[in-house]
Amino acid sequence: AGEGNGGPAKRMTIRLSKAKPSLPENFLETSWKKLAEAVDAIHNVRRVEHSREELYRMVEALCMHKRSSELCKLLEGVMDQHIRVSIESLVGQTPDYAAFLGLVTDTWQNHCQQMQSIRNLFLYLDRTYVIRDSGQRSLWEVGLNMFRKYFEGATDVKNKVVHGFLHLIDRERCGEAVSLSTCTNIVRMLVALQIYEESFEKMFVAETSNFYRRESSRLLQESPVSDYMVHVEGRLKEEKQRVARYLDPQTRVPLVRACEKELVAAHVQFLLEKGFEPLMEGQRTVDLERMYSLLARVNALRDMKVALAAFVKNRGLKIVQNEEAEKELVPNLLKFKQDMDDLLKDAMHGNEDFDRAMRDASEAFLNSRASRPAELIAKFIDAQLRTGAKGVGGEEETEALLEKVIVLFRFLSAKDVFEAFYKKDLAKRLLLGRSASSDMERSMIAKLKTECGSNFTNKLEGMFKDIELSKDLMANFKQSRQFAALPEDVEMNVHVLTTGYWPAYPAMKDLRLHETMVQCRQTFEEFYFSKHEGRRLTWQPSLGNCLLRASLPCGRKEFIVSLYQSLVLLLFNACAEVGDELTFVHIKAETGMEDGELRRTLQSLACGKVRVLEKLPKGREIEDGDKFRINAEFNNRMNRIKINSIQMKETSKENKETHERVFQDRQYQVDAAIVRIMKARKTLSHRELIGELFKQLRFPVTPADLKKRVESLLDREYLERDEADRDTYKYLA
Repeated sequence: AGEGNGGPAKRMTIRLSKAKPSLPENFLETSWKKLAEAVDAIHNVRRVEHSREELYRMVEALCMHKRSSELCKLLEGVMDQHIRVSIESLVGQTPDYAAFLGLVTDTWQNHCQQMQSIRNLFLYLDRTYVIRDSGQRSLWEVGLNMFRKYFEGATDVKNKVVHGFLHLIDRERCGEAVSLSTCTNIVRMLVALQIYEESFEKMFVAETSNFYRRESSRLLQESPVSDYMVHVEGRLKEEKQRVARYLDPQTRVPLVRACEKELVAAHVQFLLEKGFEPLMEGQRTVDLERMYSLLARVNALRDMKVALAAFVKNRGLKIVQNEEAEKELVPNLLKFKQDMDDLLKDAMHGNEDFDRAMRDASEAFLNSRASRPAELIAKFIDAQLRTGAKGVGGEEETEALLEKVIVLFRFLSAKDVFEAFYKKDLAKRLLLGRSASSDMERSMIAKLKTECGSNFTNKLEGMFKDIELSKDLMANFKQSRQFAALPEDVEMNVHVLTTGYWPAYPAMKDLRLHETMVQCRQTFEEFYFSKHEGRRLTWQPSLGNCLLRASLPCGRKEFIVSLYQSLVLLLFNACAEVGDELTFVHIKAETGMEDGELRRTLQSLACGKVRVLEKLPKGREIEDGDKFRINAEFNNRMNRIKINSIQMKETSKENKETHERVFQDRQYQVDAAIVRIMKARKTLSHRELIGELFKQLRFPVTPADLKKRVESLLDREYLERDEADRDTYKYLA
């Protein structure tokens, strides 16, 4: 601005206006022509004539000038036509499934590659247009939708693809080799088109079920159960690998479930009925573990547990009920128990429910013969404690064996019967010096105490206490003036036992002891009564033993014998010559022994391994007219010789008497149970009361025995009969 001619200055403003850029006329048409040629070249796998950069710039220019929608429609039209033609070209193609699936995978792969190339060319359109318009899908999705539309529309093609793929899988299951790439591409196509589950998976799982239903029915008729289970395990592994190699991961669960249902679940009972017992009999751990794993897959372990319990019970019953093999009952049970424990651990993964079922079954069969197993277990323990460290494995092995026997003892309901026989055998071991180890004896009692409590072992512990007190008593006796009065060549040892702790022993009233023995007995009684006034001693000669020194033609020998044997041998001191004879009648009169005991004693001396006497006439049985003399030809390299007594076999009468004594001890438990039940129920019929008692009592008992106890309580006015119904009892408070 400036001033002129003295006038005011003027301002001049210059405005610059920028014209909006515009596309040349017909730019869309000319550009699309080049783009369409490029798309056609991609579809037909030809070289694109125009520069890709030039084509990209055309797309960018059209998008920037808001021609995206028009460009999109033109492109989709070309894509739609090409995809339709591609799918239609598959109609009526080769009937060979493998070849047809190859054509389909080629078509699919071509489509994917072409769509990727087209998307790269129209990348600017794909990014900007989709971002601005949320309702618009990407070019890739548009291509998939078109492919899905025409693929599903071509029913023949779709069905042929699905059935062909299923046929291919069937061939693979039958051992043929198939193209992994074809299978993989078919699955990828179906998944990408989002028709995998609906169009293929459901039909595939159904066909799998049919395939394995037919196969399992055939194989179960042709193969052993063990071979069938190996096949099933292999099939399940194959199906998992099939999923890993080319099927979609989501198929794994329904596929495996279908296989398990047809191969295992449908045949659980058949597998157990035909296969379980032979596998258990044969100790086939691997096959049983396989069965356990397969049944666990289909939640059928409960059925296997029932089969296991039945097997254990049946096999156990065979062992327990076999009266001919009673001597081997406990070893057989221990072996059976060990075998079952090994199978439980190795084949059944130590399942606690299975373990509980085995224990229940063991308790059932072990108590199936009332109290007989309790007796035999007590006798087996007696044999082990008499052998102890002398056995093959020594004391440690015996200890381990006793631990296993305690497990059997745990299942016994007749524990009081066991106690009676165990106490009788323990008494013999302690009094006759037959126990191999006092430590093992105490260890066994500690085990029993742990299992049953201190009340169970009070008497057993009292027996040990008596032995210890007897040792102290004998030490005092040997220091007393009475002991000094004994003959010099006589030694004496006495066990003083508490009557309540020890078993009852039969008395031999007419027994005539040797005069030296009588003197010893009187001497000890004088000492004992001087220490304990008011007590009474009852001598038990049946448990006594002696050490006799003898001068024989073969030289001086020492004999360890029972008191009864010693009485017979001492009679021969009255003979003038070695060859002098004594008759059976004379020996019986001089000793006063019972007939049966005397015959067994003479048998042990004249017919056993150590024949210090000679029987005339020779023979095994002792007759009334037999004569006996010192065996002049007797010889033995040992200086001290033990002559075993012939043990009288336990008669049924004695066995019954033992059980009757046990039942007498049980009477208190029965009485308490009756009173407890009646106190709670007030009024009960005889049948109901007996039923309740059988439920509560843990030891075997007969209705007749229970009736006796009810009568006893009626007499003692704990109960009374109902006046209206004599078969009903009332409790009296």
